[in-house]
Amino acid sequence: MAASQHLHQIFPSPAQFAPDPQEAALTALYDSTDIPPDRPRVQSNMVQSLDGRIAGADGLSGTISSPADKRVFAVLRALADVVIVGASTVREEGYTRLPARQRFAEDRRTRGQDPAPTLAIITGSGNLDVDHLTSAGSGSIIVFTTTDDDDVLGRLRSSLCEVIRVDSPDPHTVLEALAQRGFKRALCEGGPSLLGEWAAAGAIDEMCVTVSPLLVGGAGPGILGRVELDGPARLRLLSAVEGDSTLMLRLGFQTS
Repeated sequence: MAASQHLHQIFPSPAQFAPDPQEAALTALYDSTDIPPDRPRVQSNMVQSLDGRIAGADGLSGTISSPADKRVFAVLRALADVVIVGASTVREEGYTRLPARQRFAEDRRTRGQDPAPTLAIITGSGNLDVDHLTSAGSGSIIVFTTTDDDDVLGRLRSSLCEVIRVDSPDPHTVLEALAQRGFKRALCEGGPSLLGEWAAAGAIDEMCVTVSPLLVGGAGPGILGRVELDGPARLRLLSAVEGDSTLMLRLGFQTS
């Protein structure tokens, strides 16, 4: 971590977040302690350029990320029991089992969490490269799929921790299953189509959005994909942090 990589809180009050291996101040800022009694609390995290693109020319979100964004990204993952992601994003971004990070180990033990978050993958077809998924990291994997193909289900179940066959991978079905397994803090990393569906279903409690100081150009979806909402969703700003001209916003959905 670069020694000059300071973050500056703009809202709700001015504050400085100097580089810290355990990220105690950022963890306190992003920690969602108001957990519903019947389902996990869901934060989402996405990065976009100034012109609304969610990836660089290579199709990867990391291209438009920054060291400042990666600090917040690491904290959000460290807070999560489970990270939820769509299969297309798993394939495009090369996801594997999530790693345990030693610098966050004590905080996770204190919260009663496993050393690494579980990765929950939403897939219709079950088309996943299980060899790549299990090639790194140490966390568990849960797959939610609608496929009836016995060969696909057998292949997934022989290699992954748990495969849950569902009629519809709607957010509330997924969250109910995660709640039954004891998960309380979920992080939705998209991609945009999945995030749009979850936002439209009212299944996101907080949105964490990084705005990188980049212009990418070209055509492509924003952070909610091409999902149409019934009407404008009203959110309130919870925090705004800046580092290296990168703006990181945390917003909560208003229910009334």
